[in-house]
Amino acid sequence: MVASPDEEKSCESFPGAKALITPAFDEINALTIDKNTAIVLITHSFNKDVRYLMALKDKQPAYIGLLGSSIRRERVLSMVLDYMPEFPYGFFEQIHGPAGLNIGAETAAEIAVSMVAEILCVKRQKEPVKLRDKAGAIHE
Repeated sequence: MVASPDEEKSCESFPGAKALITPAFDEINALTIDKNTAIVLITHSFNKDVRYLMALKDKQPAYIGLLGSSIRRERVLSMVLDYMPEFPYGFFEQIHGPAGLNIGAETAAEIAVSMVAEILCVKRQKEPVKLRDKAGAIHE
């Protein structure tokens, strides 16, 4: 798990987490972020999300998600462009926001399931389909 340095979080805040790192924006480049990394920005701060996205611009994780509405996503991305007009457009295309699949999630746990489901779909390059509607074998 990754949290902002100014958040009062610990591994106990995230059951099942093996580690919690709290990088400052300028420490992102030192992190190992690869095609097996999924990032979900849930800072609840436009400015922090903007700064983290700017710090991540040269990274290529499997997934980047933004918590919140489509309007919030557009506002965050617009702010990124205000600060960095040369920001790589291709990076924006890999951002999923609002993060998650529409499964009717309401609770925090259900929202987490919807985000993990989307991360798996993106990582495996699959469109979500009900299994009853899938032709052929369930597992390929």
